[in-house]
Amino acid sequence: MEELRNINISGTGKINGGKFAEVSISGLGQILSDLEANRIEISGMGTIKGNVKTQRFLTSGNGTVEGLLEGSDLDTSGNFKVNGPVNVKEIRIQGRNRFNDSVKAEKITCTGYLSVGKDLETEDFRCSGSFAVEGLLNANKVEIEINGFCYAREIGCEEIRVEKSSSMVPLHFLHKLITPFLGPKRELNKLTANVLEGTIVNICDTQAKIVRGNKVRIGPGCNIGVVEYSEELEVDEEAVVEKQILIS
Repeated sequence: MEELRNINISGTGKINGGKFAEVSISGLGQILSDLEANRIEISGMGTIKGNVKTQRFLTSGNGTVEGLLEGSDLDTSGNFKVNGPVNVKEIRIQGRNRFNDSVKAEKITCTGYLSVGKDLETEDFRCSGSFAVEGLLNANKVEIEINGFCYAREIGCEEIRVEKSSSMVPLHFLHKLITPFLGPKRELNKLTANVLEGTIVNICDTQAKIVRGNKVRIGPGCNIGVVEYSEELEVDEEAVVEKQILIS
């Protein structure tokens, strides 16, 4: 069996891709083609100009993957961007992440900022930071603690719970931090979606054109165009629902 070697870029350097045991970039480094490694860590500024396959990817600096990313665990606490599709087992986000293509993962936990250019598919989505999903957020379970800016074009899930954070970040701070990355039709300290659909829906501080579900609770701070429900509907007195439709 071939013994894989470790690569460490601690100054400024470029290397060709390949298959390695561990790759570490703590300086200014570039990987010039596809990379496969058991473990990749970027604590400086690193760019991988190809596809990446790894068991564990950690970033606390500035990292970019030009191709696709696949593997097991992704932990980010710096600035991280992937231009191709992402397909991993678990994602934990504390920094600012931009995934320009689709994302698939079994579990996603976000306490930072997550941007997805296309669809996001996961079993378990938990966010107490901010996120923007330009396509469909498809999950079994969604838990959102409103703490700034939360947007998805559409949300489809079995169960969704949205509540306001007890440690909400001040609006002026968020405007300064994320306004350069936002498009139109977004609101701070709200979940915004065109369509939100789930079997069990329990939401507050949400703005949506359509909400569909079996058991639906519309809490305070919501502004909903149409609610379609098949079993139960509860609307808080501090919520606005323009139209209610019971689906038999």
